[in-house]
Amino acid sequence: MGPRLWQVSVSGEKFSLARPTPVEGPDAIQPKLVGKDWNELVRPRLNVAWLPPSQVFIRVVQLPKAEDFSETIAMIEFQLEKLSPLPVAQIVWTFELVPARGLSETQTAVLVVVTRSAVEELLGKLEGQGFMADRLELPFLDQILTLEINHDAVLLFPVMGNQKVVFFWMAWWYGGVLRSLGQIHLPTEGDPVDVIQAQLSQMSWAGELEGWLTSPPRYHLVAEDEVAEEWLDRLQARLELPFELFSPPTEANLALLAARRACRADGRAGLLPPEHAVRYRQQYVDKLWMQSLFGVVACYLFAVLIYFAVVAVKGYQRDTMHDLEVAQGTTYTNTLKLRDQVRVLQEQINLQFSALNCYLAVATNLPPELSLDSLRFDKGMKLDINGSGNAEAAPRVHDFLAALQKAQSKDHKIFGPIEGPTVGMKPGGAQISWSLSCAIQRSEVE
Repeated sequence: MGPRLWQVSVSGEKFSLARPTPVEGPDAIQPKLVGKDWNELVRPRLNVAWLPPSQVFIRVVQLPKAEDFSETIAMIEFQLEKLSPLPVAQIVWTFELVPARGLSETQTAVLVVVTRSAVEELLGKLEGQGFMADRLELPFLDQILTLEINHDAVLLFPVMGNQKVVFFWMAWWYGGVLRSLGQIHLPTEGDPVDVIQAQLSQMSWAGELEGWLTSPPRYHLVAEDEVAEEWLDRLQARLELPFELFSPPTEANLALLAARRACRADGRAGLLPPEHAVRYRQQYVDKLWMQSLFGVVACYLFAVLIYFAVVAVKGYQRDTMHDLEVAQGTTYTNTLKLRDQVRVLQEQINLQFSALNCYLAVATNLPPELSLDSLRFDKGMKLDINGSGNAEAAPRVHDFLAALQKAQSKDHKIFGPIEGPTVGMKPGGAQISWSLSCAIQRSEVE
């Protein structure tokens, strides 16, 4: 079964586990499931990775009880060079306190030591899949802590690899205290039960020498059904000891327990090297800065686009208004031109009717004793009348003047003020010449 990704939701003290997501290939992990963004500031996310058990060294350490947790850390650091199988500069380490099952004057800690090169190799693989681990955990610790052991016992935990058991974890509980932890690596050739028997015998001798092994232990095999069927009969037949079978917690429960333990803020040292934690944190901060910068640039570009859009709309409206103004100006000019043309035509008609009215008034009111020599229109505003007659007809000129003053057309006078008459004698004294200058009254063209 390949690696899987578990998601745990935390609400107060409640931990809920989602369905696992299979991880296949280097790009199988979805960034949205493990990546950190602005939501991290409101809802922190903790990425926890499990260490391969074959690369881990564990050891039980008995320490004096301490009131402050920092004193426990200091005591382990003081003994670390003696407890670690490798130089301190080449390892990363952490520990887990194991509660005692009864009264005890000491506290039990499980020291976990991993080579720095193995941790960096694992982190490199996880980084290649886009997973930035905040903590590295060993699920076997949760297996130890969840088992209810109320008697002296030896527990064997088979570890699978390549579809077979490659080694066993070995845990010794005596006097309600976890006394020892170790690994039994199985050989590739020969009978692996011989190796298990030899390791159990050596550990029994060591326990007798240290004084905590005071009675024969009870043996337990903590395994799933398929593994239990394969190993339970072999162990009982060869060691001639009864084995009790315990069911191990499921991977789902182990994931939930690992998440619960990782969320505790007790200041313990973790297996994640400090330089990696600092680098991951810096990458997260840089990512936020880049996202912020991108957001500012995006907002600026969006504002610029909005500005250009508004300018384009306003320009379109201006051009439309200009075109409308041009069209209306052309229409207005054509209207004025048409109005002037109508006015000119109306003026011509008015002049024609005015001339006809003048002709009619002159022809109708001219006395028979007088004769008309000429009529002249002066710009349609004045009518000059020239005529002649006998000398005895001179008084008839004034009668003609009076008649013109009274001449009307459609209830309005045809003439306004009339200058004259001017009467003069022609040579010989038998004929006269007369003239009138009449102002023409006509309506204005609108």
